[in-house]
Amino acid sequence: WAGMWDESRYYVINGTTGAILGSVESGGNPYGAVIDGNNLWSSNRGNNTLARIDVQAIQRTGTWSVPSGNLYGIGVDPEGDVWMGQYSSGSVAEFNPRTQTFRRISLMGYPRGIAITGAGEVFVGLYSANRIARINSQTGQIIGQYSVNQSGVIGVALDDQGFVWGV
Repeated sequence: WAGMWDESRYYVINGTTGAILGSVESGGNPYGAVIDGNNLWSSNRGNNTLARIDVQAIQRTGTWSVPSGNLYGIGVDPEGDVWMGQYSSGSVAEFNPRTQTFRRISLMGYPRGIAITGAGEVFVGLYSANRIARINSQTGQIIGQYSVNQSGVIGVALDDQGFVWGV
């Protein structure tokens, strides 16, 4: 899958041949994407929407306006909830697809990248604070903030050894 900002579209690409297998309108300008097995979730920064795309049917099956927008990174927790960094609002948004409701958690430092462990710990890159925040996905409680020796944490990743990486 490849998201195209200017086209507001995703393309499905064969990883072996490079052939384009199909495309679907994203519902906005895609900025981040994550696949939960059945769905591609797209944080559409241009119009502050979250879109759900069925990866088998290659069809958009939902679009929601995200309160306080300016979306960046995106991840899915073990419960299937979708988390998005909201750069200028100083928060992360959690979307519960079962109830179709949002929860907002305030953070200092322009939240951007998101990475989520199998145990439901949400790690968020805090751009202007030079930190990575750690949130319990079930309670929404901030359980840690870690200084990093770099300026402007944009992306966050987890490796197979349990280490958290900031870029």
